[in-house]
Amino acid sequence: HNEGMVEGTGAGYVGGVVGYIDSGTITNAYNTGTISGTDFNIGGIAGYNSGTIMNAYNTGTVKGNTVVGGIVGENGGTITNAYNTGTVSGTNYVGGIVGGEYAGTISNVYNTGEVSSEEADVGGVMGETLGGTISNALWANDLSYTPAAGYNKPTKAVGKVDDTATVKGAALADMKKATTYDSWTDDSSNKIVATTGNAGTAWRIYEGNTTPLLTSLFKGVITVTGRTVEYNGQNQTVDISQLTFAPALSDTSHIFLANSVGRNVGAYGSLYSDQQGYDFVNTSTLTISPKTLTATLTGKNGTTYTFTKAYDGTTSMTQALGNNYIFAAGDVISGDVVSIAANNNGVYTDNKNVANDKAIKFTGITLTGADAGNYTIAGTL
Repeated sequence: HNEGMVEGTGAGYVGGVVGYIDSGTITNAYNTGTISGTDFNIGGIAGYNSGTIMNAYNTGTVKGNTVVGGIVGENGGTITNAYNTGTVSGTNYVGGIVGGEYAGTISNVYNTGEVSSEEADVGGVMGETLGGTISNALWANDLSYTPAAGYNKPTKAVGKVDDTATVKGAALADMKKATTYDSWTDDSSNKIVATTGNAGTAWRIYEGNTTPLLTSLFKGVITVTGRTVEYNGQNQTVDISQLTFAPALSDTSHIFLANSVGRNVGAYGSLYSDQQGYDFVNTSTLTISPKTLTATLTGKNGTTYTFTKAYDGTTSMTQALGNNYIFAAGDVISGDVVSIAANNNGVYTDNKNVANDKAIKFTGITLTGADAGNYTIAGTL
């Protein structure tokens, strides 16, 4: 990988990692530095490629004269699983991934960086194509930026070529949704953009928070245990310091937490990482569990029995439960609306015989009311 500036003056074939790939394979490569050249074939990873580039990304600025790309200037080989977020600019044949392709294969790539060119051959993914194939290639077509005076923004994925079903522009917000990449599959037709951790795929997306990230370039797989609290009617929060990571993390600078506030029972918080971070297993970081209610039958009021029946030879109750119960003091949060749902499943627990002060049991107890989802209760009363 490269993190520094690479500058080529009066020469072509300038790349952040390598200038010219005649053959062979480069995998798990990235560039974050500024790459510039005054001639042709300038790329964030390689100036020219006729080999294979797999699992690569560029976040650095790439600028040159002609045939300039965020990953490769000129491609005649294979590029798969690559993305660019850096700014790319040049005189002509400028693309977010590749400046120009005259042979070879490009698949499973995307660009969210700003792209501009003085001439018309500029594309969100590729500036010009005279051969080769490209599939599953996207670019963010709703970025708000103003190119330098005299420069043009792309209007299509590939230069002057109309978009297709899998080579096209998309809104940046949609590029943070896994369904946008449903066509990205392996040889067994399995999707390669996973929404869960440690899935064994080439890509991982943190739904709604990131575009796809390359799993081979994460620091590792981390299992997360979040904070669990009981419902109390108040907003609950969580921060990264309250989470448990296995294995433990020494660097939290590349992890982030969104939607970390909740009031009602459910899972909240969305932990995510950038490319320099981790592949997280379990990203829900706050769980609000139901508050347990305890109810008691109001079987007798002074000398008056609440539940009575004429002897019928069975232990079955003939009265419904109704409102003949009370919740334990403090169980229901002030202002909440919750009660026991209608219930007719009452029996005398000892026998069918006539007597006073007989024990009664109701089964199938459930809750109802606007706030019932925030509580739980035993099924038998």
